[in-house]
Amino acid sequence: MNAQIDFASNPIPSYKIKITGVRDDLYIYYSGNKSNDVVTMKKDGIYILPEINKNYGGFYANKTFENENIVIQQLLS
Repeated sequence: MNAQIDFASNPIPSYKIKITGVRDDLYIYYSGNKSNDVVTMKKDGIYILPEINKNYGGFYANKTFENENIVIQQLLS
């Protein structure tokens, strides 16, 4: 799973997400501006993603998977 998001030149503020469907051997990563802006999601829960000031950010998995039902939902508050 790779999902790159192109933000053009507009910064995106930090925001919260809720992720469900992550199993024990699957990790989801979110890459922000710098290497220290990587958020590792090893279990279902609510995570705060860092602000993005560059042209892209994205979600990545530690391995290829099939037939998974992972939901990533942006929270409004």
